[in-house]
Amino acid sequence: MKLLGTPLCILCEEAEKKLHAENIQYEYFNFTESIENLKWFTALRDSRPEFDLAKSDKRIGIPCFLFEDNSITFNLDEAIAKTKSGKK
Repeated sequence: MKLLGTPLCILCEEAEKKLHAENIQYEYFNFTESIENLKWFTALRDSRPEFDLAKSDKRIGIPCFLFEDNSITFNLDEAIAKTKSGKK
């Protein structure tokens, strides 16, 4: 699982803390770390319908959890449950 976010976001920080507490393995993808990361995140956000609600509410859509099966959730508890069930 990838956690897409930025250290500038308190919800992303809280997600990291909870993932660590739950001993969940993940790759952190900080889209504010470089222009290349920002371009990748922007392309994902612009092409995936899961972000439509966030965009319509003028939100970024983070923290975002991207799984190996290419599914996305914005719900931390759902991400934890999916990871623990072995569906990465």
